[in-house]
Amino acid sequence: MAGEYFLSSDVQLPVKLLVLNAHGSSPEMTASEPPLSYTDFLSEKTGMAACDMYVSCQLHTYGRQYGEGRTCNAPGSRLRWNEWVSFRGKYASLSPDAFLTLAVCGSDGPRASRVVGTARLALFDESQQLRTGVVKLRLRLSGGEAAEGEPAAEELEEMAWLDAVSSRHERVLAQPDPELDWLNRPTYAFLEEKQQDVERRLERHFISVQLPEFEYPVIFHERRCQLPPSRHVVATPRGQSGRQGENASATLHDAPIVLLADSEQYRDNPALLKHHKLARSLLSAGFAKELKPDAEERRRLAALVESPPTQRLREEERELMWKFRYSLTSEKNALTKFLKCVDWGDTREVQNARQLLQQWVPVDVPDLLELLGTAFGHTAPWVREFAVAALRERATDGEVLSYLLPLVQAVQYERNAPTSPEASPLAALLIHRAVANPELANFLHWYLYVERRDQRHGEHFGRVHDAFLDRLRVSQPGTFEALQQQEEMVSALSLAAQQLKASSESRPKRIQRLRAMIEQPGGVLSGLCSLQRPLMMPLNPTIRVVGTVAEKATVFKSAMSPVGLSFQLALSGSQSAAHASLGAHTPHSAPQYSIIFKGGDDLRQDQLVIQMLMLMDKLLREQGLDLKLTPYRVLATSPGEGLVERVPDCLPLAQVLQENRNDIRRYLQQLHPAPHAPYGIEPEVLETFVKSCAGYCVAMYVLGVGDRHLDNLMLRSNGALFHIDFGYILGRDPKPFPPPMKLCKEMVEAMGGADSILYDRFRLSCCEAFNILRASSNLILNLLLLMVDANVKDIKGEHDVLKVTEKFRLELSDEQAARYFQELINDSVSALFPQITETIHRWAQYWRS
Repeated sequence: MAGEYFLSSDVQLPVKLLVLNAHGSSPEMTASEPPLSYTDFLSEKTGMAACDMYVSCQLHTYGRQYGEGRTCNAPGSRLRWNEWVSFRGKYASLSPDAFLTLAVCGSDGPRASRVVGTARLALFDESQQLRTGVVKLRLRLSGGEAAEGEPAAEELEEMAWLDAVSSRHERVLAQPDPELDWLNRPTYAFLEEKQQDVERRLERHFISVQLPEFEYPVIFHERRCQLPPSRHVVATPRGQSGRQGENASATLHDAPIVLLADSEQYRDNPALLKHHKLARSLLSAGFAKELKPDAEERRRLAALVESPPTQRLREEERELMWKFRYSLTSEKNALTKFLKCVDWGDTREVQNARQLLQQWVPVDVPDLLELLGTAFGHTAPWVREFAVAALRERATDGEVLSYLLPLVQAVQYERNAPTSPEASPLAALLIHRAVANPELANFLHWYLYVERRDQRHGEHFGRVHDAFLDRLRVSQPGTFEALQQQEEMVSALSLAAQQLKASSESRPKRIQRLRAMIEQPGGVLSGLCSLQRPLMMPLNPTIRVVGTVAEKATVFKSAMSPVGLSFQLALSGSQSAAHASLGAHTPHSAPQYSIIFKGGDDLRQDQLVIQMLMLMDKLLREQGLDLKLTPYRVLATSPGEGLVERVPDCLPLAQVLQENRNDIRRYLQQLHPAPHAPYGIEPEVLETFVKSCAGYCVAMYVLGVGDRHLDNLMLRSNGALFHIDFGYILGRDPKPFPPPMKLCKEMVEAMGGADSILYDRFRLSCCEAFNILRASSNLILNLLLLMVDANVKDIKGEHDVLKVTEKFRLELSDEQAARYFQELINDSVSALFPQITETIHRWAQYWRS
């Protein structure tokens, strides 16, 4: 019946479609002798057989993917699938802009796939009616060849006209009228001739799908939320009181809670926006210069200036900052907050902000780092140029080295990345500094080497890396050759690790095989046995080695078969001092440097944690607090491989306790006996143990490191405790109810118990370190914010960095923060559940061995 239809909100059926076939035409098909079929043509064009091609479909609604994608199987020898694809989403839950994406993919190797072409289908047409029946979609081929075959605008218009007329004529032929047969025949002949002409001249690619038919048209409709029934709303007449009023209150109290979905709750109020716009326009530059904040406004401004970079400013706070912007130019910490208040769509505000930027007092490096992150990606290019120019003037090479890992990640936000790396301000700065500094060059090379394999930004990172290597080859050929030598070493280690992992031999035989790879001529690692020129170590470029000690090579007990190697050092004065800090050799042994090569592990998260530990150690030392941290070095050499520095003379705390009757002091007494000292141990060793416990308690708490057990806590022979394996950070932990920090009772007993002087020193060191790091919270947070797009497993967005902000408790004074941290220590020592999980972990380790 005319005028009848369905509402989409009433259709509680899953969205589905029938994928039919891929078809098209090309001048190459008709020019070939004999003419090629479309299947043969597409196979030849893409280099993939038709039987290896499949279709991947994805539903999108409300601007995001809905559920998982669906896949059609390979079509056989022809590009015909004829397969129904059903999605989780229902028609009732679709938005007016809902659409389907189809990707024709093909196998490109045993484990790889490649997209051949993509198509898009809007589920509702211009009149908001659901599409039905057979739909022919234009298939856009991927790659450069597709771009060359893209038709011109007039050709597109001709093709669209032909498709529309053909589909209209097909509908007429479906219900033929004998009286119009005289007109249909010549029309059909004309269209057929036109079709052949287009196929001879233009290249067209299509994929046809069929959408379900309904009895009546389906019109888009979004169901409004229902108000609560009137029976739940009870009114008391004016002036009425007593029992009736009490009954009314009881009825309201017993009424069920009704949740109302307000679809506009997160939208800006246009009237309020207009008001703010007019109010800001009244604060012209001349008038605003004369404004001075009163006492309350100064208090609010001071709180905003000191707020962490992760805090979002409310509209009234933005208005306050803008109103008194001229009064803030003498506040170096206020610049980033002011720039967040600028309306970057308003030309006058942007010009005013640029003028004010020239008047601002010099800004500290932590705030400059914030200007390089995603929060300022939408601003004018001169903001980034200002930050990079200030970094060039104020940041030393040592600071750049400390921040290099996050700075490399910030390169991906360069606005003019498609042009050239030299035109990207931050990339140009890093290249300039690295060319003049071999240590910076070493780490910049490996960070870019890994990032150029990123699927999203790898192309840009590759251009930056190539530009850096070109400059280095010309300016510093020695450093360039050293980096090439490192790549050769890493490639050899990767190949050796793969061969050992694939072997089904026992661990002793794999160790023998590894040593044979080094000693035997022609072995995979024979080139490392004795080096013709010293090798600059990627983990520590201040260290150079001259060969590998074959008898020290080992394969660790793990599914990934990590390889351990020891290198003979080529010592100079500075290298000897740097290496001696780890206690790598004794006077009775040749100096060596040991590493672990891990294949099959993504070390980028461990690398970040170690970088943050090194930064925290530096911040603490600058304030005169040395907590004896051991930030061993970690370097990712690819997304699935990397190098780890081996710390000599250390054991897992679990092994120390097992072999010494759960007594850490007994272990230290054996190594450093002092009969007349307290507890029979050299005081310096106990002091080192206490300080290192305090340092790692604070650092692990701030970074939210999880999965702490006695096998990833290590104890060095000099009494220094340190942590390894950072697979869980920022509050993530595979075990339930983790304590705030790993502080077991055996560690407290080693200090003499909870009433001892050493334990008091431990708590004071923790509180002092916590407050020092809180004072540098902006630096730590800004560096972590630069890592949100770095493919680090546990940092997926700004919300993860907010967890670190919460840990700092920046709303507390230093005295309050010290009391708060002492409470955390008490909670961690008395936590019962970690003791249970530790016992379970020991059982698991026993049965695993």
